[in-house]
Amino acid sequence: MATVDSTSPASDPISLAKENLKPMNGRMKELQEWRAELMNRLQSLKQDLHNWKSKLDTQVKIYRDVSAPFLSYLLVTRNALLSSAQQ
Repeated sequence: MATVDSTSPASDPISLAKENLKPMNGRMKELQEWRAELMNRLQSLKQDLHNWKSKLDTQVKIYRDVSAPFLSYLLVTRNALLSSAQQ
């Protein structure tokens, strides 16, 4: 009959649990690094979006500033043409 060595890792549940945690600890570290990388990427995308929005707002403001007088001129001209056509 074989005897079981009580000092072997196979007979110690705590040792087995520690051995099983080693790969899990590595996986947890890998997941934490992956999360940090994703968070950095997300921050970068948010900054890009903010920059894009600022540039777009600037372009819209310039367009409005430039087009407003032109549109006013067109309306005045249109009204003048309509008035002269009705007479």
